[in-house]
Amino acid sequence: MKQSTPQDYRDSVLDCFRALSTEELQKQSANLVTHTVAFIDRGAQALQGLRVGAYRNFPKTEPHLDSLWETLRERGAILFFPVKVSDSKPLDFEQEITGHSLAAGALDWIFVPGLAFSSLNGGRIGRGKGYYDRTLLSARQESGQRVNSVALALDFQVFESALPTHSGDQSVDAILTPTREFVFQSRS
Repeated sequence: MKQSTPQDYRDSVLDCFRALSTEELQKQSANLVTHTVAFIDRGAQALQGLRVGAYRNFPKTEPHLDSLWETLRERGAILFFPVKVSDSKPLDFEQEITGHSLAAGALDWIFVPGLAFSSLNGGRIGRGKGYYDRTLLSARQESGQRVNSVALALDFQVFESALPTHSGDQSVDAILTPTREFVFQSRS
């Protein structure tokens, strides 16, 4: 039997997204945001002043997260969004209001996009360019500890098997979906 490749997983997940109506994507996204806020609330870490790496979703092939970012802002988190410096370097993160730039290692939390995730070990498959793999590796090296990295996904994006990976791939600390959560490292 042929082993699935990262592209096979990408194609499968993208087909699932394409099959969703706009209304269903919005509904599942809203449920994901609700679950994520509850997860954060259970963590007992105050958001005031917390530096959070956020991202802008692809409109039809990722959950819609603008209401999550708004909730985090309202609770005092400082949001930073990724800025591509070059194709071969980690992403920098820019504060949305001031434009102040930070390396990923200076963030407290990084919300990580992706297409497929493993419920076994936090493995992820992104869009194939390695931006977040380089960014997470750099953040972990800069900070001297694991950065709190959380993937936000719809249920069909999470697989109950290991994903095909290579040596540069970085896993996440937690995966949250509208109905499930998987935590792989202790949250600090």
